[in-house]
Amino acid sequence: MDSLRAAVIGLGIGRRHIQAYQALPGVEVAAVVDADSSALINAQREFGIAHGFTDYRQLLERADIDLVSICTPDRLHAEQALAALEAGKHVLCEKPLATRSEDAAAIVHKARVTGRTFMVCHNYRFMPQFAQLRQLAQAGEVGELFYAGSSYIQDLYFMEALGPDYWRLKDPQDFYLGGAIHNVDLLRWVMGEIVEVHAYATHVMPFYPIDDNYVTNVRFANGRIGQLLLILGARLKDKFLVELGVYGAEGALKATLQQPAVILNRNRAPGDQPQTIATPSANGHEQAIAHFVECVRRGEEPAITAVDGARAVAVCEAAIRSAREGKPVHVEPIPA
Repeated sequence: MDSLRAAVIGLGIGRRHIQAYQALPGVEVAAVVDADSSALINAQREFGIAHGFTDYRQLLERADIDLVSICTPDRLHAEQALAALEAGKHVLCEKPLATRSEDAAAIVHKARVTGRTFMVCHNYRFMPQFAQLRQLAQAGEVGELFYAGSSYIQDLYFMEALGPDYWRLKDPQDFYLGGAIHNVDLLRWVMGEIVEVHAYATHVMPFYPIDDNYVTNVRFANGRIGQLLLILGARLKDKFLVELGVYGAEGALKATLQQPAVILNRNRAPGDQPQTIATPSANGHEQAIAHFVECVRRGEEPAITAVDGARAVAVCEAAIRSAREGKPVHVEPIPA
């Protein structure tokens, strides 16, 4: 499978997918899909793509498409992922895998029975600073881990000006699934499975009808503990911040999405200051898509499977429920 023909469904974040595929040797973006015909025509012209459809089902009927990126609004992921697998396509699905655990579990099953390569695009795992933090933690650089915290902080007040037809305003969904799922995946990746959550939420942005700020305590299956902070009603000059920090018996590690470096902080480190370990700069989507394509070519399981995506959805679902019910909630297990 040296030569592959890809298609991208959804032209929001999907534009990044197009660019990433087109940068890879032996990959042609043969078709795109978007419900907005104007956006579709513009993308075809900009990227030189021969075929465009407003209905994804027309795309899936084509036998000459090998793999599909699903980049549509979150509520559409499950339907389209199941249909793409049924049509025999290899699938890269943007996060979240689904907006309900039942749908996520159905995708896990469908991916298993079809044998197609299926990957969830939790692209933060492919940022070198987060990968380096995990590698240092697993190598024992800060001793036995006992706590991790991760933050997703964003100023989303700009959304009000996009008008009522903007998809996040037209069909509001809980931002835990849209934003905090990044942090859930990072915490699972570094610390292990999350089995229980206890969340609190507040509502700040007057134009958005659902809670937009959460703090969540988490308990991992191995006995470790942690915390996840989702703040979307902030007024910030820098607009966006993602952090990951872990603490061990001998020190701590910290990384942010915005800086290509890991901070190693331990009292046996040389000098009076924490050590800054530089990492390469990288585009997480480009790295994730290159990995997905390589897995398709080799017939290998990707780093982030449908099971990983489903388990992240289950954690988010439990946190939302916890905040609404005011009590800790056990995370429903998703079989491997």
